[in-house]
Amino acid sequence: MCVFTYALLVITMSLPAVQLGENGISSQYVNDTRTFVKSFPDTQRLMAYQPKMKKAQINSKKATKKVVKKVVKKPKPVVKKTRVIKHVVKKVVVKKVSRAYEGRVLMTAFGISSYTAANYDTMLKGTGLAGYGDVFKKMELKYGVNGLFAIAVALHESALGNHPLKGNNYFGMIGMHFDSVSDNIYYFGHLMSGGLYKKAGLTTIYSIGSRYCVGNTWPDRVLAHMRQRAHMVH
Repeated sequence: MCVFTYALLVITMSLPAVQLGENGISSQYVNDTRTFVKSFPDTQRLMAYQPKMKKAQINSKKATKKVVKKVVKKPKPVVKKTRVIKHVVKKVVVKKVSRAYEGRVLMTAFGISSYTAANYDTMLKGTGLAGYGDVFKKMELKYGVNGLFAIAVALHESALGNHPLKGNNYFGMIGMHFDSVSDNIYYFGHLMSGGLYKKAGLTTIYSIGSRYCVGNTWPDRVLAHMRQRAHMVH
């Protein structure tokens, strides 16, 4: 039972019987009741506490609203940061490397290369055949034998042109003698383009090696000389 209800019960029991008015309640009774209730100690404390309760209720409502707002508040959409990877295409600058790698012609026994007589002279510097670049180029144009291939064979067979066979023989042709180095170079072109090699179908360095010098290392050594000399002009 609350304090206010209890106070009204006490008042009702303690008051004398009164005559009812037109509305069924005496005005004097109502006034006395109000006065008594206001003078009741518990009622006074209750009335004094009511504003605090209202304030507390208001604060609690506000707090509830805040909590509800926090809960109900729509979360911010999560924006996924995607890494934009730029594909940087690097411009590849292709250097003109040794012509020995530009095509099959220059790394084969036959064909007209783009090397000049001056290029061949550069390749022959420091060897026993220095200064014969022009002869190698003319042989190439006349017989269609790659001058780079001819230089490589001569350097291999004569230890870089320093130890040829007797009779100006720089290509290791046993039993043959030549009046000059130029004659030896031209003869090599004539031999390669003739019936023993090109016309017989021996057009690769390896097939030529099987007849020119029986052994497994000759073609590889000649090719190594070709690569080495080609690098000297680039």
